[in-house]
Amino acid sequence: MIPFHSLFSFAVWVLVPLTVALSTPARAATYDALVDYTLASNPNGVWAYGYGITSLTLYSRTAADATDQIWTTPLGFPDLRFIDLTTAAHPDDPNSLILVGDSTLDFTAPSAGLYDFESMSYCTNALPACNVTVNLYKVSGGVATHLLDLGNTAASHSLGVMLGAGDRLALVTARTATFDAGIYFSKVVISTSEVPEPSTWLSIMAGLGLLATRRWRK
Repeated sequence: MIPFHSLFSFAVWVLVPLTVALSTPARAATYDALVDYTLASNPNGVWAYGYGITSLTLYSRTAADATDQIWTTPLGFPDLRFIDLTTAAHPDDPNSLILVGDSTLDFTAPSAGLYDFESMSYCTNALPACNVTVNLYKVSGGVATHLLDLGNTAASHSLGVMLGAGDRLALVTARTATFDAGIYFSKVVISTSEVPEPSTWLSIMAGLGLLATRRWRK
């Protein structure tokens, strides 16, 4: 028979912290690149607009007209823009982000957790034949890891990836031909449920260690 004090110690040091970890609702968050897009600041919260992968160079110039809201370089190329296609000329088209030339839409994880990436992309005659490559990278500690080739045709993609606080997801286009090649995204959404607090897991491990020590001494 297992002594009562051993069962009590197990309950206090292991079962209680484990129950808290499993029963505490995860703090979920959703980040929508189209909804969050703004010309007010770069970076914009978790999002940043620029070019490059491991080292991101931010776009510093803004421009706007009746439909386009543009982040670009002082030279005007490449650029990343939000375009309102729900106009009289394109009443049935969705609003979109366009990554033109060698552009990067960058996301920085505000906290550790499992992040779900979702996107929908398409081509249009407004840009030359979508002559770009489109890839998703995880950047951690200055090292880029390739996660996904999104192709350059109309497609939807989804992927789950663990990120630490400060890790980045970089959605990158690279032109393969013409100067102004690019691709449209009608959806770029990243969502997460944060992992339990490290202190909770430390408490569980400490409890297991204490029980193991007591058993070894006996």
